[in-house]
Amino acid sequence: MRKKKGNLVNLIICGAAFAVMVVVLFMDGIDNMIGAISRINPVFLLLAALCMVIYWLGEGTGLHVVAKKLDRNTKYSTSMLVTMIGQYFNCITPGASGGQPMQAYTFFKRGMTLGTAMTALLSRFIVYQFTLTVYSVVFLVIELPKLAGGEHSGMIPLILIGFAVNTAVIILLFMIAFFKKATLALAHGVIRLLGKLHIVKDTEEKIRYADTELEKYYDNFMYIKSQPVMIIKMLLITAVQFLVYFSITYVIYLGFGLEGADYFDIIASQSFVLMISAFVPLPGAMGAAEGSYAAFFGDIFGKQLTVVSTFIWRFLTFYLPIIVGIVINLVMAKKGVDINNTEEDAAFSDIMKPSDNTVSDEEAVITGTNTRELYTKATLDDLGEVTNFIDRLLEDGGCGFKLQTKVELVVEELFVNIAKYAYGGEPGEVRITAGISDAPQTLTITFADCGVAFDPLKDADTGAPSADPDGGLGGLGLFLVRKNMDDIKYRRDDGRNILTVTKTLV
Repeated sequence: MRKKKGNLVNLIICGAAFAVMVVVLFMDGIDNMIGAISRINPVFLLLAALCMVIYWLGEGTGLHVVAKKLDRNTKYSTSMLVTMIGQYFNCITPGASGGQPMQAYTFFKRGMTLGTAMTALLSRFIVYQFTLTVYSVVFLVIELPKLAGGEHSGMIPLILIGFAVNTAVIILLFMIAFFKKATLALAHGVIRLLGKLHIVKDTEEKIRYADTELEKYYDNFMYIKSQPVMIIKMLLITAVQFLVYFSITYVIYLGFGLEGADYFDIIASQSFVLMISAFVPLPGAMGAAEGSYAAFFGDIFGKQLTVVSTFIWRFLTFYLPIIVGIVINLVMAKKGVDINNTEEDAAFSDIMKPSDNTVSDEEAVITGTNTRELYTKATLDDLGEVTNFIDRLLEDGGCGFKLQTKVELVVEELFVNIAKYAYGGEPGEVRITAGISDAPQTLTITFADCGVAFDPLKDADTGAPSADPDGGLGGLGLFLVRKNMDDIKYRRDDGRNILTVTKTLV
């Protein structure tokens, strides 16, 4: 309930900000503003709106490139839905913090595993940040000397702070990929420092959580690095996407019948507005976005048209995504899907929470653990029961949380694959057998279902068709299984699919 109230409060704040913009728009007199608005060519106004739509399509297409690679059954419509939900929650939450969690939730509700969803979103985020950083460097190198000697020199410190924030994010992401141990040590040091300053409580628990999340991100990075063609495609799409977004102001400029301003200067200034907005922790960087936009473009639009152009730009880039998001929310609610559903959010959060295992060894020795069985329905709603079943087995044996995290990723990929494809949408069951044998101590987990025959390993390796053409694990699923387990085998026996994974513990 708290989350719903928080989103409602943010929407009210955004609505109030919009009302303030309207009031400011007409402060110079209704006749003057109507005259200014009437100057813009409707064709260019539609073209500016089309630029925003192309920006969304670029975002959705870039996400779909990686989502389709990770889960071949992902539809383009799903990627676009996830994109627009992300746009909506990015706009209404402080620091755009609500977008990715809700995008992961939406992917998850459509049958994608959390590991796959987070890898897709992380890939998209890395490419987005990297492209933005490259654009920022180019614009700074070329435009900074002009700014230093002009009337906008006072904006340079804000631009540099925004650039530093964006650059720090991409540096941190690459540190996780290439300097895993150093990143872990840095994270531990920061958490312990915050603990000594009494800013963070339960430092050891926070350290375990950080280790778990960094381990997941590292695994995701390893897969992303193995897909250069996919990354290049996303980079090209994102480069065009940003160029179109930065061009919105230039289209508005032409729509007013103005001329003489340099296109490159306008798109560079637009990028500086985006940089300044990066470090303002308000929904949509309210105030900072409008203020910096008016400051940079006041001289090319003139006093009267600056207010109108700011309003048009802000409406297209901030309020329009909110309106579209509200419409999507209403349509989904009519279909029985509420993206603000408190109970479903709680269940989703429980799945994403790290284990409460307190053993600190990375690969603890497990002894005397009995084989256990779980019969459960082959539905995504039962994923939590399956992961809890595996967690209890490992915890009772004294397993370290890092091993537990690795096994959870594997179990999730395998179970979700069965839930999605084994029974073709009809009711079905899965029997999961798990245990640890001695000499050498080996963890063995077997999944058995009576669904249609399919060999997910064969599909993932060769692309060869099976009885169920949608039955493959997918690139990331197979990558995670092979990386975190020692062996994976499939066989068809007496009308059952039997998939077994093993890992030697010592």
